[in-house]
Amino acid sequence: MNSIRSFIAIPLSSEIAQAATKMSNRLKEAGDGIKWVPTDNLHLTLKFLGDVYNTEVPKVCTVVQDICETISPFELVFHGSGGMPSVDRARIIHAGVIDESNQLTSMVTQLEVELAKLGFKPESRDYRPHLTLGRAKARRASDEVMDRVKLEEETNLGSMVVEEVQVIASFLDKQGPTYQIMDVMKEYEPEFDQMLFYLPLAGSAFKKVYYDELLGRAVSKFVPADDLVVPYTATSLEDAESIVHVLKMSENDLRKKQVSGFYRDVEITPGYSQETEVEKKERELEGVRKTRDEQMFTILEFHTNIDLEGFEDKDQEQNPTGIKLPYIVTIDTSSREVLSIRRNYKAEDPLKNKIEYFTHFKFLPGLGFYGFGLIHMIGGLSRTATNALRQLLDAGTFSNMPAGFKQRGIRVRDEAQSIQPGEFRDVDAPGGNIRDAFMPLPFKEPSATLLQLMGIVVQAGQRFAAIADMQVGDGNQQAAVGTTIALLERGSRVMSAIHKRLYVALKQEFVLLADVFKTYLPPEYPYDVVGGQRNIKVADFDEKVDILPVADPNIFSQSQRITLAQTELQLAMSNPQMHNLYEAYRDMYNAIGVKDINRILPPPQQPM
Repeated sequence: MNSIRSFIAIPLSSEIAQAATKMSNRLKEAGDGIKWVPTDNLHLTLKFLGDVYNTEVPKVCTVVQDICETISPFELVFHGSGGMPSVDRARIIHAGVIDESNQLTSMVTQLEVELAKLGFKPESRDYRPHLTLGRAKARRASDEVMDRVKLEEETNLGSMVVEEVQVIASFLDKQGPTYQIMDVMKEYEPEFDQMLFYLPLAGSAFKKVYYDELLGRAVSKFVPADDLVVPYTATSLEDAESIVHVLKMSENDLRKKQVSGFYRDVEITPGYSQETEVEKKERELEGVRKTRDEQMFTILEFHTNIDLEGFEDKDQEQNPTGIKLPYIVTIDTSSREVLSIRRNYKAEDPLKNKIEYFTHFKFLPGLGFYGFGLIHMIGGLSRTATNALRQLLDAGTFSNMPAGFKQRGIRVRDEAQSIQPGEFRDVDAPGGNIRDAFMPLPFKEPSATLLQLMGIVVQAGQRFAAIADMQVGDGNQQAAVGTTIALLERGSRVMSAIHKRLYVALKQEFVLLADVFKTYLPPEYPYDVVGGQRNIKVADFDEKVDILPVADPNIFSQSQRITLAQTELQLAMSNPQMHNLYEAYRDMYNAIGVKDINRILPPPQQPM
C-alpha cells in the first residue's frame, strides 16, 4: 500500500501570485538563511495531511468536494507581511490574508471535523490564514530579514475570489517539492465503483475511454455488457469485426453535440422506448417506476470496418485495394439517420490499425467472448434454494391454517369473521359428535429433509460466493510458516486470479487513457493552477513509458497483506539475531494501516 504526502490548498490567481513573488524579491538577499517558495509552489494551505494511503485519497477528495458544494465563492484580501509564530522569533515569513466573510475559517473548521472521522489528527491550534513566502533554515529568521519584513506590513497585494479547492500531492526531489493535483476526473471513481458492483453479477463489464468534446478532457465511462454488442464469432475486443455501443442520450445532450459539430445537424425525433422484461425487473428491484415517457434517443455507435467510397485504401500505384478500413459510424435508431462517420485510425499510421476505446473486465473466464459471473455459477443453486424455501413456506402455511370438509347442515355463527384467541364460537349441529362433522385435509408439516436439503444448497452457494474464505485465523497460531502460506494460497486461489484479471484490464485502461492524453494534449501543456508542475509534454505519454496500476496483482485484500506481514514477523522473531526486527514490525504496522508509525515505533538510535 503506497502513501502520498498530501495537503489541501487554495490555488492563487496569477495576479496574487505575481504580487507575492515581487514581495519575496524585495525581502530576499543572498545568504539571508531563508528558503523562499518558488512562484509555481505558492498556495494558500488549508490543512496538511501528511502521508496518505492511495486508497484514502478518493475519500479525502469526496470530503473536500462535499464541503465546497455548501460554500459559495468568497473573496480574500492579501495584505501586509509578518512572521510566525511571532515577529520576534519567526520561522516562517508570510503575507497576511484577510477573511472578512469568515467563509475560509468556516471551511477549515468543517474540514477538520470531517477529516477527523477518516482518522486524520485535528490541529491543536486555531487556524491563522497566511500565505507562506519562505522558511528559515535556522531556528529563526535574522533581524535583518525581519527589518525588511516590517517595511512591507502595509503593502497591499490585492484580492481574489476563491472558487476552487484542491487536494495536492507533494513529491520531494533535488530541486525541492513539486506538486500534483490529484482530483481531476471526478466521474472516474463512481463509474469504477459501479463497474465493480456489476462485474461479479454479470461476469463481464466494460470501460470506455475517450476524449469528450463537450468537457474538453479525457473521460472513462462504465458500459454494461447489455449495451455492448459484438459478433457471435468474436472471442475478444481485439478480433471483433465490429463493436456496437448502444447509447441512451437526452435531447439536450444530442443537440449540444450537433451544435458543436460532432454530429450532423439533422432533424430527428425520439422514438418510443419500450422497456424489456429484464429492465422492468431491474426497476422493480431498485424500487423505481416509470411515470412518464422521457425524450431519450437511442444512438448506435458502430466501431467497424467499411470500404467507404472516395476514401478507399490504395496501394502504391493509387489503385483501390478493396481492404476495409476502421471507421466509427453513428446512427439514430428512430430516424435511421447517420449522424457521423469518423476515421478510427491515426492518419500517420501506415498499417491503419483501429484505435481501441473499450476495456473488457472479466470476473471469471467464460467459454466465449463474455465472462462468467455469480449468476452463471450459482444461479441454479439460487433457484433451487428459492423453490425449496417456497415449498417450506407453503407447507407451513397450510399446516397452520388447515382447510377441509364439513358435514352438510353444520352452521357456525359469524363464520365470516375469524376466531380470536381465547374465543369459543357457537355451532349449530344436527346431532352427534361435532368432531365427526369436520374432516381437515391431511397437510403435512414442513419437511425436515427439504429444510436440510435447502441448507446444503445455500451453504454450497455461500462457499462459492465467499470465494476468498481463508481459514488462516481459525487454525493454530503456532503453526509452521509453510502451513500458514499453504492455507493462504488455498483460500485465495480463485480470488487472486480474479484480482490479476482486474489488474491486467486496469493496465489496459490506463494505456488507453495515456493514448488519449498523447493525442489531444498540445506539445507542451501548461498548468493554469499554481502549485502544479510547469508543463506536461506529449512525450511523457509515448510508448517508451510503461504504465502500471499502483497495486500488487498477487495481493487482493488487506487481510492477505496482514497475514503475510504476520508470517514475516514470526520468521524474524524466531531468530532475531539474523533479522531486522524494526523493519519487520514496521511492515506489520504498514499492513494494518497505521498512519503515523514513528509515533508508535520510534526509529532505532544511530550509534555515536
